[in-house]
Amino acid sequence: MRALPKNHAYNLFLFRELKDLLEFRNNRAYSIALGLVLCLFFWGIYLSVIFPLDDELPLKSALSYAFLMMGGISLLALFLFVSAYQCLTLRRVNRSVEYECHSPGGSKGWKKRFGDFLAVQMYLVVVTTPGGRLTKKPPIWCFDLVGLNNDLRIPIHPPGHRPFKENQEEEATAFAEKIARFMEIKVEKLSPEVNTEAITG
Repeated sequence: MRALPKNHAYNLFLFRELKDLLEFRNNRAYSIALGLVLCLFFWGIYLSVIFPLDDELPLKSALSYAFLMMGGISLLALFLFVSAYQCLTLRRVNRSVEYECHSPGGSKGWKKRFGDFLAVQMYLVVVTTPGGRLTKKPPIWCFDLVGLNNDLRIPIHPPGHRPFKENQEEEATAFAEKIARFMEIKVEKLSPEVNTEAITG
């Protein structure tokens, strides 16, 4: 299994919970829906607006190339979203942590031990728009599985694909403690001032 690039993006939600196993998987439904929306947007505009235009219009050729290119990129993204698969498996029996990422380009991942991780960190993050502007939404709780010396940081999410809001601190703490107890590591609750990262919502 090939090593992951340093800028690899983890997209992991708690999917299955057994006595001696916890399994996180990527949110494929959201990714596929996003790919479908992009395809419908670009191809819909091209077929309904640009294609029927008179061929003599000077901008039709440029607009056609632009929307066909974006439509092709959207189809490629949809194909990648459908075929991409991420899985993080925690096994209590042999105290192992295994991550796998499958894509059309092949499989990548790593294997580690519980002892390679220091803590589950939880912290509040301000919700922003894709353009980086603050929204009126309350801050949400985020969680990172942190390796020794902070050499590895894996964002993990609770099941259901809905984050815990600021006023759900008790539920957020229970989720972090469940993962920490399973791995026999500690929970670190960072103050809002420590982490100023924002996410889109």
